[in-house]
Amino acid sequence: SRLTGYAHPKDHLYAKKKFEKICEDAMDVSDPSKSVSWDLVSNKGSNFDKQYFDGNTFWNEEYETQYDSIVPNEPSNRLSRDAERVGDLYETVAERLAFKWPADVDNFENCELRAAMCCWVSDRQANDNNGDCRTPYDERCVDNDPGDNTEICGVDMSRSGESSIYMDDGVSFYPGNSEGSTHCHGFAWGTDLTEPDYRYRANNLFYISMYDHMYQRGYVRNVPGAPMCGCVEKMPVVSRADCTEISALEIWKFHWKADAGPNKEGELTASLDRAEIDFNACQARGGNNNLEAFYDRLYQEGRASLEDRQMLKRTLVGN
Repeated sequence: SRLTGYAHPKDHLYAKKKFEKICEDAMDVSDPSKSVSWDLVSNKGSNFDKQYFDGNTFWNEEYETQYDSIVPNEPSNRLSRDAERVGDLYETVAERLAFKWPADVDNFENCELRAAMCCWVSDRQANDNNGDCRTPYDERCVDNDPGDNTEICGVDMSRSGESSIYMDDGVSFYPGNSEGSTHCHGFAWGTDLTEPDYRYRANNLFYISMYDHMYQRGYVRNVPGAPMCGCVEKMPVVSRADCTEISALEIWKFHWKADAGPNKEGELTASLDRAEIDFNACQARGGNNNLEAFYDRLYQEGRASLEDRQMLKRTLVGN
């Protein structure tokens, strides 16, 4: 084929590896027109992002109220208005462009197990069929719960991160159902850095933490002693977590320049033309929409090691 001749005459294996390298190089290219820097997501600075993922900021702490209203007969602290940018980003770019991973937020620094999750303990938005926040807000949405999908077993504060909880040690346990309603949701990716679950993991973080749960459902606030969102190894020990995986249709362009290269032997390059990103409930034999089951699928498919799988079970311990 033309590709085989370009890469190495009559060597199909070499051609395949050369082609894979061309694709990998194209994936590594940071084209501003094809990606969204994380600092543009909230557009409020890295300190806001850090505080948000720890369970703070007005996105997490405020509730809709008729008190302190600036506009007569118009409530203050309405989430759909205060976090309007989140909805706009989802509608315009979150399903088309790759978001950059928030490397400046240490909650997500070096996720050793290639998995992250959020756990919420409060609901601040009514009339969305999620959680038990109701109207009128000042009477029925002051300290309300999210939909319960897990049990908190305990929090090891030594792994939560001192920058998140301002202490470096301590343990809390929650026997029985003493913790109240809690909702946890996460995602994971395999060892292949070309797969969509890795390359669009920041989109998944945005979708799970900011759009689907905060903006759509009103789920906010962290489990005491732990960040609200972070790498799995920084999070509370829980029975389970829901899970979202990425599927992506990508259209690539390939360009052949016959006179390019040091010896003018020709050069083949690739570039991403467009992508269609979907956020789906994780599929796995052990159960759909289940982070532990999805991670077991990664292991079965050779995308995660047995050691990593066992380490994950120190956070997601089952019922």
